Amino acid sequence: MDFLFRDDDVSYFTKPEELQDAWGWYFNQKEAKLNLAVIPFVSPVEFSKTGASEEAIGKNALLVGYLKEKIKEKKVEIILHGYSHASCGKRFEFESNNPKELSDKIKKAKAYLEELFGVKITSFVPPHNAISAAGLKEISRNNLNLLSAVPLNPSKVGFSFKKHSAYFKRLIFSIRHRKLLKGKFIHPNLQVLHNMQYLDCFNFLPELFTPQELFNIVKCVEQKKGIFCLSVHYWQLNESAREKLEETFELIQSLKGARFCFASEIFKARA
Repeated sequence: MDFLFRDDDVSYFTKPEELQDAWGWYFNQKEAKLNLAVIPFVSPVEFSKTGASEEAIGKNALLVGYLKEKIKEKKVEIILHGYSHASCGKRFEFESNNPKELSDKIKKAKAYLEELFGVKITSFVPPHNAISAAGLKEISRNNLNLLSAVPLNPSKVGFSFKKHSAYFKRLIFSIRHRKLLKGKFIHPNLQVLHNMQYLDCFNFLPELFTPQELFNIVKCVEQKKGIFCLSVHYWQLNESAREKLEETFELIQSLKGARFCFASEIFKARA
């Protein structure tokens, strides 16, 4: 089966040693592939930092050098994680209903990261996994696919057959496997919205799921011929959490045909 690790919130404030501490063990694996959701122009306020209103990741030369090395080694794929990750009132960044504002942000952020790292960006992770109907449309119009834990609640993203279908498929799967999922939600198959592909993700919650329990979810997804994406934040990977993640990886690796993937491989293969 296909499996993805997704790590969020890499930005100007990220230190290379933080990523190395969190993922060094994984990078040592022969087939390691990590999907890094990168914030191009991070808001210091959002992360309780001091600085300018926005801090461009390119100003962190040590981090850029580290990431370029991992990209060259084919260990890391860059994914666009919003523009600044800044919230506006009670709304998160991509819950805005202003199409032009969202499109401008996507275009500028995508072009900036592509030039900085010399890559082609094809996937998007919305900050806080929160998105509006306008956000969905602009992601698609800018030729990006969606990798997220977005519930696609019709009350937030609008009403259509495809959106309803995606929402209820996720709901039905999660209810059927509620004991296994402990009340959390996921849908294990790719779906199509606005001519883009969308893959649901499952949050890494080491305080709630043991490695064996996570592995049992993965096996359930495998039986459904699905894809499993585990969403992580590098800053949550203290020693205990990292050990649980390593153990989960080892269990998944034991599955016959287990393949660790970049998001672009998943979306391209099923385009």
